[in-house]
Amino acid sequence: MQSECLDGGGSFEQTNICVVLQLRLMRILNEIATAWGWKGVRPRAVIMQNAFGNVIFTDDEGRYWRVCPEDLSCDVIAADSEGFEKVQKARAL
Repeated sequence: MQSECLDGGGSFEQTNICVVLQLRLMRILNEIATAWGWKGVRPRAVIMQNAFGNVIFTDDEGRYWRVCPEDLSCDVIAADSEGFEKVQKARAL
């Protein structure tokens, strides 16, 4: 479904689902900006999220951040996409 949202293909129903998904992601980014803006973060795109409320997102500078609700934290986990790939590989072990 996500690929159809990105390439603009799909039916009317799929288009509506894509719009809802995009609005949901925008809401998440706005919530992060409101809750964690005091740390200087300016969220740009949601990369991953899970059912527990953890969110990995990028900011305007290309850094990767993780919101961890159980720790009440929002921290940079990688400076760029290469660093994020290393983090992913390290956690896969």
